[in-house]
Amino acid sequence: MYAEKIRPFSGRLTGNRAGATAAEFALALPLFTAMIFGIVEYGIVFFVYADMQASAVSVARQVAVNDLGVDAAVAATKAKLPSWVVDASTVTVSQSNAGDPSSNIISINVQAPVTGATPLALFTLIAPWTMDVTGSVSQERLYVD
Repeated sequence: MYAEKIRPFSGRLTGNRAGATAAEFALALPLFTAMIFGIVEYGIVFFVYADMQASAVSVARQVAVNDLGVDAAVAATKAKLPSWVVDASTVTVSQSNAGDPSSNIISINVQAPVTGATPLALFTLIAPWTMDVTGSVSQERLYVD
């Protein structure tokens, strides 16, 4: 007798599925949106990291083959970085033995905070870190006849 009274009530709750899809979509949408923004943001961070590395090695090579002076290396490295990273980045140039080209190693170090490496800066604010890249190239000796 008790089961007969409950059955019509439970049938009304389980039988009405109107709005269930909208409710599930409302729960899942923020998670998927956050995941897409995270993928885009960290993709930009990895792009900037690779660009920092390529610019450091490229300018170190230009200094090593005597195409570029050591004093102009900082400006040349910053010119190769993405425009939104230039102000936040720090570039240092060092030489191991400037007087002896046979043992001189030119090193260019580029540092930038990850929050300055992405225009979005949503998820990188949670755990910020500093990207640090060093490009080192041995100086070429001048050709002597």
